[in-house]
Amino acid sequence: MIDELSFEGNIARAGKYGTGVVKRVQEWLTLHGFGLTIDDDFGPITGHQVESFQKLHAIPSTGVVNLPTWTRLVAPLTAALRPGPQGATLGATLALVAQQHYTEHPREVGGNNRGPWVRYYMRGADGTKQNWCAGCDTTLLAQASAPLLPPIGYHVNCDALADEARHASRLVLGSLGYAGVKEALGEGGLFLVRDRDGSYSHTGVITALHPDAFHTLEGNFGSGLGRMATYARSYQSCEFVRVNG
Repeated sequence: MIDELSFEGNIARAGKYGTGVVKRVQEWLTLHGFGLTIDDDFGPITGHQVESFQKLHAIPSTGVVNLPTWTRLVAPLTAALRPGPQGATLGATLALVAQQHYTEHPREVGGNNRGPWVRYYMRGADGTKQNWCAGCDTTLLAQASAPLLPPIGYHVNCDALADEARHASRLVLGSLGYAGVKEALGEGGLFLVRDRDGSYSHTGVITALHPDAFHTLEGNFGSGLGRMATYARSYQSCEFVRVNG
């Protein structure tokens, strides 16, 4: 598994690097607004964009990705991984951790279900088949639970997430409506979108419960290049995962 934050040494034009080393630099440059073709080749355009990024952040403009440059490139992920607050319920902490990630704009780059955010949530995997909503949610839950173990383990599949919640008596039916869901969940939790065939196709973090709808933060949201986004949903179309207690 690639550590998305690790610095493996200076990266410069004409150097010889393993697969994916230069690609990570190009992905982060693009995420910061210094767009270029992500081809894993450190050519003159990549060097120019590194220099432009360095100038913006008052780093000596050498075109070499050194430790200060790398640290600034990956700063959004570093910020998202700050420990959650202490003293709140796990559901409330989960919502705050999700907001912490949302503030840093997790999103795909370089193609469908690709990029450093996806690989972080999917434990090193990315690619067209790596739908990352469940991986995102269970990663956030582990971060919110630390140093304790989370009540639901890591999953990359919504059906598997629902199965564990059901077996742990943590699955709550949306048909209970606002009052029933709020009583069962307490503060915060996860939701699952249930399809007509009984399978589950999407999941996200609950940020607030209201009588007419609940509000969310959801990874792998939207058509095209997915991102983390806020949304409002109906109780009837979803089931819920209790994380408190």
